[in-house]
Amino acid sequence: MSRVRIVCWAMTAVLSLATATGLVADEPMKKPGPSAKPQSRYPAGEVRVAGRAAGEILKMLGAKRVTGATDAQLRSYTSAFGGVDRDGDGRHSKKEYIENGRYMTLQARRGIFAAADNNADGFVTRVEYVLNRIITDEAKAILERSDGDNNGQVTRAEFVTGSAIADKVLAGAVYDALDASGDGVITPPEYLRVWGRWARPNYEAQEQALARRLTALGQGSNGQGRKSGRSEMGGRRGGGRPSVDQIFRIMDRNSDGKLTRAEFRGPARIFESADKDGNGVVTRAELEASRGRSGKPDAGRETRRGGHDRTRKTFTTPHALDPTIVKDGHNLVVDKDGREVVPQGRPIQSGYRLVLLERSVEDKDKRAYAQVFSIMAPIRDALIYRLEKTSPEQWKKLTAILENNQIKTKQWLEGATPKDNYYSSQGIFEHLRGRYAGKTSGTSLPGNTYAERDYRAMMKYLDEAELELKWLTFSSGFDFKHPAGVSPGAQRGKGLIK
Repeated sequence: MSRVRIVCWAMTAVLSLATATGLVADEPMKKPGPSAKPQSRYPAGEVRVAGRAAGEILKMLGAKRVTGATDAQLRSYTSAFGGVDRDGDGRHSKKEYIENGRYMTLQARRGIFAAADNNADGFVTRVEYVLNRIITDEAKAILERSDGDNNGQVTRAEFVTGSAIADKVLAGAVYDALDASGDGVITPPEYLRVWGRWARPNYEAQEQALARRLTALGQGSNGQGRKSGRSEMGGRRGGGRPSVDQIFRIMDRNSDGKLTRAEFRGPARIFESADKDGNGVVTRAELEASRGRSGKPDAGRETRRGGHDRTRKTFTTPHALDPTIVKDGHNLVVDKDGREVVPQGRPIQSGYRLVLLERSVEDKDKRAYAQVFSIMAPIRDALIYRLEKTSPEQWKKLTAILENNQIKTKQWLEGATPKDNYYSSQGIFEHLRGRYAGKTSGTSLPGNTYAERDYRAMMKYLDEAELELKWLTFSSGFDFKHPAGVSPGAQRGKGLIK
């Protein structure tokens, strides 16, 4: 998949997508005066670029907006919406989405909320949320195709020669309009802010058309429809991975029977494994062959929210990271047999450890993976193996880098079910210490004695914290999803604040 440098798995707006996936500009919301009528941030009339209507420009680039969204995409988006709509009233309040949001920075959540709130009434309805996801996901897919050298940046020359706009002078003018910062590099926060205005001069008409489609699908535009149980990849949660047919139905946007890197939204390792001829395209036959079957879904495999097997494991060996071997750019992650572990979205596994190399590691994602491991391995060991031996002061030191990067600084424990709740770093430590300190025998590892509910809360905390670190440190083109099937942050690839 080509990689536009993402400085923007939300939470894509929260619990798929993507995604962050529906990520937009990090800008504060405008609050109307006490007696003022809310004013939409989007123009009432058509925006023009170089004398051409913006809608015409988007059409040239291949944007279809509501008409281009598949039924599977709409089900996925409404499912993600329901994950944040905790009171079930069919809309996101600022408290639900911004204040109690679990992913991204507070500023990023404000920007996403403001972009989705078409009529500026302080709430984001199901239709507004889904429309924002459609517009932003499509925009990113289109812009990524212009990244000719796959270096994570789209330059003016790449856009002019690689976009679908035949008039190169016009293409240059479009690029200049998208490049709001004028630095010669297009990034999602700036181009989505512009693209969002171009795509919404008639947002009310689009909302009405979208509401009709959601109602026809049984997704309830007013919040009364049933919630979808489908994941971002199209499979049923708890029902195994999606079939090849489901994957192509969701991802093959141009219906040509092939998946490009830009279209494929699963883990990069799956795409690379299937693309045996290395031509950057995966056919249905290649994907079926890579599975060793004809597109049938796995039967009976228990999955958890993004495909990770969450069968409870027995802990045996701590990672026991030696801090003296941690050297930026000279470490690799290996398994218990000493084999290198490739960078991946999958959480750290038992037996993984860090090794020090004399040579410098050139691959950015391998360096980032080692950096994330050096942060998360001691945190995992503290909760799983050394709960009583870790003092509050030591825990605060271990998790300081998470706090500095706004990772796991908030918690929500008022959800209807355990899966709806999440702990902050301080919260999970205090919870486990308060419940289990002094109650485990000398021969029992703390992590193996936790009640099922606490075990899952701990693993959710560890998995999500690790994935957010990867989101900030891995290259912008690395393709993975967080446990809920959506992108976890707006500032992808920006690096860590230490």
